[in-house]
Amino acid sequence: MTKIFAFGDSYVAGYGVDFDQCWVSLLEKRLNRPVANLGMNGAWITELCDMPPVLNEGDVLLVLGGANDLLGEGTVDQVIKAYESLEAYARKRGARAVIIVPPTPEIVDDELFVGMSMIVSLQEKMKELNERASGLHLDSVIPNDPALYIDGIHLMPEGHEMIARAVYDYGKANAIF
Repeated sequence: MTKIFAFGDSYVAGYGVDFDQCWVSLLEKRLNRPVANLGMNGAWITELCDMPPVLNEGDVLLVLGGANDLLGEGTVDQVIKAYESLEAYARKRGARAVIIVPPTPEIVDDELFVGMSMIVSLQEKMKELNERASGLHLDSVIPNDPALYIDGIHLMPEGHEMIARAVYDYGKANAIF
């Protein structure tokens, strides 16, 4: 049986929302089949690409991450290389990978868990990532509305619903599931 893995950082883990409100759980309900949530809060996609889940022929790897890399010392080139590495790994195993590019943070408040200068830098890097990376771009489905964010980076339940719907629609349109 085809397995579906959601792989990435806190966007996948569902930081700040209940488990059943996370986009992975919502996608599982839409598909009426299990989706393994392999999200890790604080993870860097450039590190995760060295330890992907074991895939078999026909499996699906949903990859969402990169914001932590770009908040830190990571570059857009490194994130894109990690995406490409995960796609190549999936192809080699006869599986399919879907790259899901995180949304650009929508922050207007200076009272954050990271400094505003770090957020401005992240926003600039995320815009470049969106211009250069292939895949499903969440900026195209999540409105620029600070009310959708818990802390400017992590999404409220409504944002998770938007991701689940977008991944489902993308997967159906591209014969992924």
